[in-house]
Amino acid sequence: MKFLIIEQDLRVSGTSQGIISRSFLGKLRKAYPESLIDVHYIKAEDSVDQLDLLPVDHMVEYRVNAAAPLLVQLANKLYWRLFNVSLVEEWFVKQYAKIIAKIEYEKYDHIFIRSAGIGHEMILATLDLPILKKAIVNFHDPFPVAWYVGTKVKPTKLDFFRLAKMMKVVEQAHVCTSTASYMSHDLQHLYGSKNHF
Repeated sequence: MKFLIIEQDLRVSGTSQGIISRSFLGKLRKAYPESLIDVHYIKAEDSVDQLDLLPVDHMVEYRVNAAAPLLVQLANKLYWRLFNVSLVEEWFVKQYAKIIAKIEYEKYDHIFIRSAGIGHEMILATLDLPILKKAIVNFHDPFPVAWYVGTKVKPTKLDFFRLAKMMKVVEQAHVCTSTASYMSHDLQHLYGSKNHF
């Protein structure tokens, strides 16, 4: 069995997703001790990861720039108000998409795409990429953030365009999962998915 895991957070502390992802890799190795487990780790900031402790066969680490160029930031001030799309968000997501598009995924039996944080850049970056049709996409939190339980943020017009984009990703994905059964139920309905989360 050959597994490809595309990760956004493998930090050893300070983040729930990092701890969950590390645990996932450990349990996957325990369940399939003879399997091939390759990890592509895409992160946007320096962090303490201790990747050498993870029970994987091959680890490739990438670093994306979290700060958009000044020209993109300036253009974004007007652009998102006119077109309901954030140029800064699109620029950031495209950095992930360029990396994911180059990953040779065909030889793997199972592909996991595991996002982190509230931006879901990793998941959004897979939109219209061929890898998505074979991938198991894991949601750690709801997206957009306005649907996060306990948030005081009200949905904006921009959020509805974000939601529409995520609905397309979910529609193209092989399987979608989340970290909690109630959240799976809610996301399945929020994204209008015909497939069970």
